[in-house]
Amino acid sequence: MGIEESLNRFWNPESIGIKDDGVNDEEDTTLENFNKTVCVKKGIIEEVLDPEKPKNRPVFYLPHQIVIRKESITTKLRIVFDASAHEIGEFSLNDCLFQGENLNPNIIRLLINFRLFKVAFLADIEKAFLQISLSDKDRDAVRFLVADADGNIKVYKFNRVLFGVKSSPYLLSATIKNHIAKYCQEFPAAVEVLENCFYVDDLIAGKKVLNLHSKFLSEQRKL
Repeated sequence: MGIEESLNRFWNPESIGIKDDGVNDEEDTTLENFNKTVCVKKGIIEEVLDPEKPKNRPVFYLPHQIVIRKESITTKLRIVFDASAHEIGEFSLNDCLFQGENLNPNIIRLLINFRLFKVAFLADIEKAFLQISLSDKDRDAVRFLVADADGNIKVYKFNRVLFGVKSSPYLLSATIKNHIAKYCQEFPAAVEVLENCFYVDDLIAGKKVLNLHSKFLSEQRKL
C-alpha cells in the first residue's frame, strides 16, 4: 500500500471496517509512552527519517488500529496491523508473501496427549514474534504511520517479525525449531518435549510423574 492510501486509512479507520469511540487522553499517553520506551528503545521499531529512500527495495505502509480490551489483565491496548489491506486493483503485502509450511504439531493430537498426563505444565514465549529480527532489506515493507502529540505524521518501520503478516507463523516456528535443534545432544530429554509440544509460541506438555530433581526439569532450566 502506498503512503497516500495509507494516510487515508490512518485518518479513517472505518475504511477497514473498524468503528469505535476512540481512545481517551490516558490511553493516548499510554500508547505514546509504549512507542517511546518499549518499541524504540528495544529496537522493535525505528523512525524512517527519509521516507523517499530506499529506491531499490519493496516499501509497504501497514494501516493499523488500536483495539481496547478492558477485560484484559496484562494488555489493555493492542495495536492491530492489517497486512491484507490494499489499494484498488493492487496486491496487499500478504498477497506478495510466501506463507511457508505449517511446522506446528497436529493440535488435536497435542491436546489429547496433554490430557493423558497426571501432571501438566504450560509455558509461552513472551512477545515471541517480536524476538525475531527482520533482514534489513525487508524492513521497509512493514512501515506504518504514527501521529505525534502535535499531530505531525511520522513514518516508522518494524525491525522484528510482525504478528498478522502471512509468513510470520512459519518464521516463528522455524526459528524455534532451529534453536531447539542446537541442543539435541546436550539436552535430549528437554529437546524431545519442546520439539513435539510447542504450538506457535505455547508449550503444552505433561508428565505422568514429575520429580523435582528429574533430568527433564534440570535440562529445561539450563535450556
